[in-house]
Amino acid sequence: METNKYFYSDIPKLKSIIKEKIKPNIILEFESCLLLEKKYKNTVIHNFANNERPGGPTSSFTDDGLLIHQKVNSSTQEDIIIRHYQKNLLLPKKYYPIIDNSKLGSEALLYSKCNDLPSIITLPAINTPNFKNKKTKQSLINRILLMLYVSSLYSDTLITGLWGCGAFGMQIEDLVDCWHDALNESKFYPKNIIFAILLDGYTKQYNKDYLIDLFNKLKQ
Repeated sequence: METNKYFYSDIPKLKSIIKEKIKPNIILEFESCLLLEKKYKNTVIHNFANNERPGGPTSSFTDDGLLIHQKVNSSTQEDIIIRHYQKNLLLPKKYYPIIDNSKLGSEALLYSKCNDLPSIITLPAINTPNFKNKKTKQSLINRILLMLYVSSLYSDTLITGLWGCGAFGMQIEDLVDCWHDALNESKFYPKNIIFAILLDGYTKQYNKDYLIDLFNKLKQ
């Protein structure tokens, strides 16, 4: 069990080892990420993280990153992942904040090997992003590029979802737009990218067929 921190600046270092650029399979699943990891082999799950503290405001960790306590019935995506992983996920305090949001190019993520459980990529979104600011969109694209790079090193399948939407204020259309740009730019991909979407109180405002059409744009 270990966690390493990767930075956006790490990406160019291994570009020369990629011999062929093969686009990934883009798959939309209306199910939770934790159930989907049982369906696909060699997966890494994207943890929609709090940037400032391990596990967010409902969890407590030791300085070395071990879970001490979590509030009962806390229900964010990060809460659910931490509850499932318990002592298998290390989130050391020295790695926080994960990203300096004031500096474009400072994007980083945590990659955790979690014993016999699927690996985790801990990567925060931007709270209430202003897409009129080009640096905001570029920072989100940089984060996706880094996630593609790290997941391609270790896994066949990346499981992500509506990262930054809901409480963080990003629109799904903007998320798909960032992914579209990142996929066209990246030279690193896992074989599969799974977008796990739960049809809940937030997504009920969207027609299911609309979501399918929207994410199909990523295949183009």
